[in-house]
Amino acid sequence: MNRIAPLTLIAATVLILCGLARSEAIAQGPPSRLHSNSPVISSRVSRPAVVPAPRDVQVAFFAMPNRTDYLQSNDVAPRVAPMRVITRVTSHRVLVKPDPIIEFTPALAPGKRSIVKGIDGLRVITERVTMWDNVAVERAVVSRITVRGSRPAHILEGAPRTLSQLKSSSPYHKLIHVYTMEATAYTALTAKAYPTGYTANGMIAKYGIVAVDPDVIPLGTHVFIPGYGLAIAADTGGAIIGRRIDLCMDRYGDAVRFGRQPVTVYVVDR
Repeated sequence: MNRIAPLTLIAATVLILCGLARSEAIAQGPPSRLHSNSPVISSRVSRPAVVPAPRDVQVAFFAMPNRTDYLQSNDVAPRVAPMRVITRVTSHRVLVKPDPIIEFTPALAPGKRSIVKGIDGLRVITERVTMWDNVAVERAVVSRITVRGSRPAHILEGAPRTLSQLKSSSPYHKLIHVYTMEATAYTALTAKAYPTGYTANGMIAKYGIVAVDPDVIPLGTHVFIPGYGLAIAADTGGAIIGRRIDLCMDRYGDAVRFGRQPVTVYVVDR
């Protein structure tokens, strides 16, 4: 009886030690590997769980972060910020300044000027602008309303009588050609063919308009005649052939006093 008791005690001790060693071996064993397609299930995930995939491809499973979660510098998910889209309709006033009308007149001495002031127009423009945050992505004009009409200023300048006066008082500095012609004078209402008050190219017949042969001086060309001034070739006539030129006057008496005389015609340009 005394011999059996120690043997029983020893056997029990060995069994307990073996069980403890087995439990420790299981606890220290290698962790099980997850398959690349195995889902990660967690009741509370504060950071993304990344599972390595074959051929160095990373497959990540993310949980929706709460308001207290922040992306780290090495996370791959971008952060999307909200965008403000605003459409504004605004109106502003614009002054309309027409270009002045400049005319040469023999009633003034060369270099003298008479100015009749014009009126600046006023226009209200309404625009619609669509903004994405601080960037304008669309702009459209809704309406243009003329509040006040405009009127250009009228400037009368003394007609230059010499070529040097022309170059000093006008932008026509380039000399193209020089002709010696026989000149006559007419008015808008004394033209023999069609006294309509308009020229062959539709301009109003007045001082500064001359009739020419288009085969010699093309219509639209600027010419300078000493004693008459700067003019534009804008009219024709049945008797104006070759080196003939007809100078338009505003008053019939001026046309009669001019009569018929030889003149030098300078073809000029800017």
